[in-house]
Amino acid sequence: MIITRRTLMATLTASVFAPAAGLFRAVAAPVSGAVTAVVNTVRARKSGAPADADPVPVAVGDTVEVGQTVETSKQSAVQVTMSDGSVATVGARSMGVVGGPGTEALIMARGNFRYNTGSGPEVNRTVSTPALKIALKGTQIIVSVDETRTICGVIDGAITCTSKKTGASAEVAAGQTIVWGAGSFGAGATAGVYTTGDVAVDQGIAAAAEAWKPAPVQPQAPPPRPRPQPPRPKPGRN
Repeated sequence: MIITRRTLMATLTASVFAPAAGLFRAVAAPVSGAVTAVVNTVRARKSGAPADADPVPVAVGDTVEVGQTVETSKQSAVQVTMSDGSVATVGARSMGVVGGPGTEALIMARGNFRYNTGSGPEVNRTVSTPALKIALKGTQIIVSVDETRTICGVIDGAITCTSKKTGASAEVAAGQTIVWGAGSFGAGATAGVYTTGDVAVDQGIAAAAEAWKPAPVQPQAPPPRPRPQPPRPKPGRN
């Protein structure tokens, strides 16, 4: 083969960028955890999937990749155990995006969530909502997100909530709840842990599985048998 300037540059370009591309693929889809409980039908969409691609059902044992979107419907929920030991519960009619090292562990897009941090130096201690970044300190929290407000209740540990837009921040201790709405934290942290009304988030995934059992199918009664009709008299005979 005759080596020209063009072929030489193409070879050098391929050798320089091939490792970077391979590294990008490895970093773009690391495993972040696994599905450890599912109640009824839950669907997920992998990061980078086409916008018109249908989400696929998830099952216990499925791996969860960074950037994967998990979405539940009415009376469905999912529990994801992260690689650092943290446990996320996504309640009914909710959507979250799983993160990874160096990013928020869970982006709570809408709905109701419970998050319990793992332990050790490598644990990811940050989650977020569209409005807030939440730093966790050995924490178990409940978060409720809709279009107008974010509510954070702390069961154990403590959190620091910081507005992504204004930079305003607030500390919330165990047994307290704070509400972000209308651009502020209002009166700040108040006593009591917020109850969402979602069984999976408030009481646990096992309680939701029991409460949201599909109704038993009632057997249908067979249609009544037709009654025999008396023979009709033939015309012309008395």
